[in-house]
Amino acid sequence: MLHLMKPSRFFLAQYVVDFRKGHAGLLSESRRLGFEPYAGDLVAFVSRDRKKVKAIFGDDSGLSMIYKIFSKGTLKTAIRFLENPSARDVSLAEIAMLLEGSSYTVHKQADKWLPKCLQS
Repeated sequence: MLHLMKPSRFFLAQYVVDFRKGHAGLLSESRRLGFEPYAGDLVAFVSRDRKKVKAIFGDDSGLSMIYKIFSKGTLKTAIRFLENPSARDVSLAEIAMLLEGSSYTVHKQADKWLPKCLQS
């Protein structure tokens, strides 16, 4: 479904959010972080017990939310919950692995490639 909606930027919240929040509450949390789901930002939130993930994104036709509950254990990713609301940018691959429940840790991403004529 993500490829149909075409989010352009992906973020992972690094603080605990009340998972009773629905679309409007997560939209508010996303905007609190400075992101705009209606403009192509996808923001993912992980529950404190690491058994649930909610991701919110939107387009001209409305707001969408993915809600995944892992029935066999918890996420094995290296997510640190911070005291203050913050988020880090992640890649589409990381979001896909997060929603799949895969164990991963990204230490450093490769620099974005640009053709020589656009490099400064």
